[in-house]
Amino acid sequence: MSASQNGSPRCEEALIAEVRAHLARLDQEDPARAMAFRQALAELLQEREKISQEKPQQGQELRRVKLHALRYREEEQARLARELKAGPGQMLANAVAELGACLPLLETDIDLVRRGLQALREELRAGLDQFRWLLSELEPPQLMKELGLIDSLRLYAQRLERRNGISIQMLLPEERPRFPPTMELGIYRILQEALHNAAKHGHASVLTLKVEREGDRWQFTVEDNGTGFDPEGLLYARGLVNMYEWARAFGGELEIRSRPGHGTRVTLIVDASEFQPSREEV
Repeated sequence: MSASQNGSPRCEEALIAEVRAHLARLDQEDPARAMAFRQALAELLQEREKISQEKPQQGQELRRVKLHALRYREEEQARLARELKAGPGQMLANAVAELGACLPLLETDIDLVRRGLQALREELRAGLDQFRWLLSELEPPQLMKELGLIDSLRLYAQRLERRNGISIQMLLPEERPRFPPTMELGIYRILQEALHNAAKHGHASVLTLKVEREGDRWQFTVEDNGTGFDPEGLLYARGLVNMYEWARAFGGELEIRSRPGHGTRVTLIVDASEFQPSREEV
């Protein structure tokens, strides 16, 4: 039987007729076996009905995950565009203006021009560093294909350390698990947001990034010694909303514990056994 014929009405009718004939023979030859067969058949049909009901739901969940990923990407692109305009974009505009101011002074005050060019060089270096950082924000999905989730998190944490002059203690497993692509992206974005918020908004000097495993359950934790905040007061902040939506998208459990003056602890628990990637995810 070819794959295209599988499950056609004609095949199902033939199978039903064959089963009925088999039951009729069993009723005459062995009523006890006939009863057991009917019970097993009923259970099989119930399981089939359950699977047929779950498939549309799984498809809806996958579409919801992909829709959230698409919306998040659009928001990230808009955010990066704003930061490029306010950072490197503004710096380049200032550089053009400063060079224009220096040109007329080349013949009259070369020392002033030299000092101006030296200051401009430092501004350009700072702008280049910021530009490189913004580029690194775009890299994770491509990097994860090569490095995997754990090493991508390590690389981001190291870059954050260098950029912000902070200390991040990384307690990462030797094991390098691979999750479905959407799950890996979601986990990465949640932890990236947690680390970024701790450094930028929490003004933390010491952070901990910890990954633990117990069976199929993985726990990811980001803890800091920053200023803390009232989670209820920022319940609808875009960054926190994105974190919760990512967790809900792939069935993760996200908890954010914080209070003013006492730092923040973000815990994400993922049951990898419950997330079965479809062919669309591969």
